[in-house]
Amino acid sequence: MTGETTLEEARARLREKWLEGAECPCCRQFVKRYRRKLNSAMAMFVIALYREHQRVGFRTWVHGTEILRERASDPGRGKLAWWGLVEEMPNPDDESKKTSGLWRLTVDGRAFACARLRVASHSLSYNGECLGLEGDLIDIHQALGRKFNYAELMERL
Repeated sequence: MTGETTLEEARARLREKWLEGAECPCCRQFVKRYRRKLNSAMAMFVIALYREHQRVGFRTWVHGTEILRERASDPGRGKLAWWGLVEEMPNPDDESKKTSGLWRLTVDGRAFACARLRVASHSLSYNGECLGLEGDLIDIHQALGRKFNYAELMERL
């Protein structure tokens, strides 16, 4: 016995600590399972994408930065795919780029934007992958919170 950790032992140790986070003994990567809320910025992106799709057609791919020009940060567009609300166009032409930046709502995304669908409030992720969804079912109004007026957003965005 050399005192080295086997891969299975490392995995078991990380599973015990992945809620608070730990360093992997094999690769030194920080390992943590995240619980992310479907938040107001994400809900606003769904509404803005819905409004843009009303203008250009629901089958059209839309560049994310174009519909929220005034917002500097990414509201979590990619995470919305974990709920099945959006899809991103693949980027086959340029493998050096992680994403195409082009999005469209799914059927469920349109239903969520129109307050006809409720989804789990949180996603669980590990290493950039969705492990599943959990929490109470919420609608677009609850995702927006009290800070935003749904009717106004549907009119103005």
